[in-house]
Amino acid sequence: VSASWNVGAALAYINSDVKSNLAAGSHDVDMDSYIAKVYATKTLDEATVLNLQAGVGTSNYDSHRRIFTGDVASADYDSWNVQLSAEVERSFQVSDKTIFTPYLQADYSYVNVDSYRESGAGALNLNVDDDSADSLIIGVGAKANHTVSDSLSIMVNAGVGYDVMTDRSSLTSSFAGGGAQFTTEGIEPDEVVYNAGIGAKYSLTNGTEISANYTIDARQDYTDQSLSANIRMMF
Repeated sequence: VSASWNVGAALAYINSDVKSNLAAGSHDVDMDSYIAKVYATKTLDEATVLNLQAGVGTSNYDSHRRIFTGDVASADYDSWNVQLSAEVERSFQVSDKTIFTPYLQADYSYVNVDSYRESGAGALNLNVDDDSADSLIIGVGAKANHTVSDSLSIMVNAGVGYDVMTDRSSLTSSFAGGGAQFTTEGIEPDEVVYNAGIGAKYSLTNGTEISANYTIDARQDYTDQSLSANIRMMF
């Protein structure tokens, strides 16, 4: 866009599998997510950069809940989400091939999950109301980038943050067989968030970048791991 501004867009697909052990059974959820993002980078000086990002996405959930009778209550439902991010980073050239970059960031996210009805467990199927949640994490961390060759580089990162909007989750449901609605209280997430990742990036001569990443995000009693692959094309 200009000498100090770069603007781009990205598309991502993520598959997640969440398994939970319940007091009388288990719950498995397979999730397919599709995300579109736009981003902008502002060069503040020769070593300092401001990164801005906004994204929207949709997810499809395939849920299977095994209950104490041995029946499996299944459901298919959707959600949509919004993400906003701002980050300031400053890079230090550690060696000819390695760059170390500490950063300060703020990440906001919002997700809205549709209501759904289970099937397969008769009167014990649940009718679940829609739900929403949001999060604002202020964090610090560091990245390192090591150049293996002119086209290949390896990246690692680690950080810690504090979620200023964390709250106990809850779901309002009713049994298909009848009865009043009831609310199931979830755990209240810990405010302190940890993250780490490792990845590789391959750059083509036309400016296109292909990358693959493994990331882990964790709180007390919670761990989320993901694998992703991205293609970034310059226009």
